[in-house]
Amino acid sequence: MKKIGIGIMGAGYMGQTHAKTYANLDSAKIVGVADIDFSKAKDLANKYHCNAFKDYEELLDIPEIDAVSICTPDAIHKEPVIFAARRNKHILLEKPIATNLEDAESIAKAVKESGIIFQIGFVERFNKTYIVAQKALHEGAIGKLISIRSQRMNVRYASEYLVKRGDNIISFFGIHDIDLFHWFAGQIKKISVEAGRYTFPEYPPHDDAALILVRFESGALGLIQLTWGLINSMPFKASSKLELIGDKGMINIDTVDHSVTINSEKGFNNLIGWDRSSAFNEQLSYFLDCIKENKPPKVGVEQGLSSLKISLLAQECVKTGKSIII
Repeated sequence: MKKIGIGIMGAGYMGQTHAKTYANLDSAKIVGVADIDFSKAKDLANKYHCNAFKDYEELLDIPEIDAVSICTPDAIHKEPVIFAARRNKHILLEKPIATNLEDAESIAKAVKESGIIFQIGFVERFNKTYIVAQKALHEGAIGKLISIRSQRMNVRYASEYLVKRGDNIISFFGIHDIDLFHWFAGQIKKISVEAGRYTFPEYPPHDDAALILVRFESGALGLIQLTWGLINSMPFKASSKLELIGDKGMINIDTVDHSVTINSEKGFNNLIGWDRSSAFNEQLSYFLDCIKENKPPKVGVEQGLSSLKISLLAQECVKTGKSIII
């Protein structure tokens, strides 16, 4: 079977992660890498024995490329996506879809007009712990959902460069949880936020911690806790947790020990043993399957747009200090 030719835009951490993952998938072949910092593109390309480019337009001139992973900085998503879509290249775009609604809608238009396979990189959707918990919730294991609470944390050495380059903790970090909230609990109808600078005051005006309180259309409540300020001596680099409380039980997820605990009227069930890193493998494998089977991904433009809209409303709450009813 012919391998799917892959181009990678952006040779930073995420581009390196995508390249490493594709290299281990039998149905993919990395054809080229592009980065505005040519030395980074060259280093990554040399590692996987492919071509390096400074310009993504030159990368997409290679006829062997069928699909691209776009891992450029969040604010530089629109032009690469539109150019790739017009070249009829399938796209896996790292989250968020964009940093503003205008860019996101331009991306959505280009994708729709091209008819390509387009997937957003919400990798937590492919994390086995979340998959098991979401299935249990929707099968009624804990009854009607009352509340959902998430916690996403990084240690300082893993976060300082994000704050320094201007990444927003809600749109860059918390958008994972916004997408998970949509997946688990449906649409959000009210939101309020508190945020501040506690760990990196030298990089104003970028907040490094936030609490996002929401009410869903169902009436359920939700809380997202975000911080980039954990001390470096923590026994992990990053941590995410999720708690679901229903009228007939409770589900807890911890991605540090890869566990899902389900307490229900049927008893107690503790599931453990999944490797969080396998989620990237599952995500990219699924993308390739969608291309081979010509099927729309379950995480596409619609999910990217809806999560971005909530993220932007959350940022507006921070500025105004007011709640927003959607």
